[in-house]
Amino acid sequence: MRKFDVEVTILHVWCWSFNTIAENMEEIVNAGFDAIQVSPVQGCEIKRDCQRCKAEGRQHCVCFKDNWYFQYRPINFKIGNEYLGTRDEFIKMCEIADKFNVKVIVDVVANHVTSNMNLVSDDVKNLPNAFHDRGGLYDYNNRYQLTQGNLFALWDLCTENHAVQDLISGFLKDCLNCGAWGFRYDSAKHIELPKEVDGEFGSDFWPNVVSKAEKDGARYQYGEVLQDGYNHEAVSRFYEYARYMDVTATAYGVKIRQAIRDRNLDSNNIISYECDENALNPDRLVTWVESHDNYANGLNEWGSSAWMTDDDIKVGWAIVAGRAAGTPLFLSRPVGGGGTEDDNRFPEKAKIGDKGSDLFKAPEVVAINRFRKAMRGEGEYLRSQGKEILMIERGNKGMVIVNLSNNKKIDSVTNLCDGTYIDDISGKEFYVQGGKLQGEVENKIAVLSHKEG
Repeated sequence: MRKFDVEVTILHVWCWSFNTIAENMEEIVNAGFDAIQVSPVQGCEIKRDCQRCKAEGRQHCVCFKDNWYFQYRPINFKIGNEYLGTRDEFIKMCEIADKFNVKVIVDVVANHVTSNMNLVSDDVKNLPNAFHDRGGLYDYNNRYQLTQGNLFALWDLCTENHAVQDLISGFLKDCLNCGAWGFRYDSAKHIELPKEVDGEFGSDFWPNVVSKAEKDGARYQYGEVLQDGYNHEAVSRFYEYARYMDVTATAYGVKIRQAIRDRNLDSNNIISYECDENALNPDRLVTWVESHDNYANGLNEWGSSAWMTDDDIKVGWAIVAGRAAGTPLFLSRPVGGGGTEDDNRFPEKAKIGDKGSDLFKAPEVVAINRFRKAMRGEGEYLRSQGKEILMIERGNKGMVIVNLSNNKKIDSVTNLCDGTYIDDISGKEFYVQGGKLQGEVENKIAVLSHKEG
């Protein structure tokens, strides 16, 4: 499996249209992102009964609330939908991305189609044995139901069927031919593995589809494999999926959010990626502060992140992108979204298809992204000053400091070479002499990658 050839960062341009992405490509590059992840490009179910949108002259609803997930209810395996744009617009977006050397990752829904079979295209539903007919998914601890049942009453594709595999592979090849660089597989753990421990229902879907996509030119592939607490093999089969593609570090994201909420940045708390490093190199993880599901789920649902402020997100990003391992992904929230009230997730200051929040180009985010590039190939050492200050050293060249305490002063041993360092965010000087670092963090985050002299 081929990987990114540099330490990169991905901007998840969640629900941005192809044209919107193209129009903002230069801003994405200037913010230091190397890749974008677009929402599912497949034809999908469309909500049309929105009085607000009808009053504004729209044929279908583009409000976020109770609507964003329709993109995850596909009706075919062809490029283009009414939320994001046409196949030609996708091609144009990819051409512009290529000019800026930005890699395009397509979110792919391969596990299921929508719940309304009347909407599904004939080339899908007319395939012999195209769907499982094995009931709903009620027990998430049961691998048979997890991989064979209908998730949220959506029609579960018969992914062991080679005709279904070929249809999906043909779609992936078309995306690659149009300019895509890789894929994120939605609901990956809901598609069976070659060997299933609880019954004879395994299939060759993953080895076939992933290897075929790689032969067709995919440079990077990862799957949404939500971890099951701390026993990742019990149900999610986390390490088994990682044989075929990179996987999502969902448990680590939970830990980072809790650490920020609890103000516990002790290095012993932060250092573990919540996976067995003997079973899986952390480089194989996609890391994040939050995913679109964490954000869009209700405030009381497991893993919710909507409570996080912009400062919280920047602090989390400093940690996940400042570290050496993993491929960090930054979620572009809707404009004005977030807060402690449920409806604040989707204040409707922007519609589906519009550009998201400008947080992706905040000075702290930009500095961290540039730091990650500058520290390519350097190891890491995590140390803490008390419970609320974390320092991520990269070799002896640079450091990210996260400070949630009321004390701005840093006075710590360090591996950095002697000299004067400039904080890329505040411009303040930090000094290293005889293995001792001193300076002040102006506003929660400092990025030391520039050494004077």
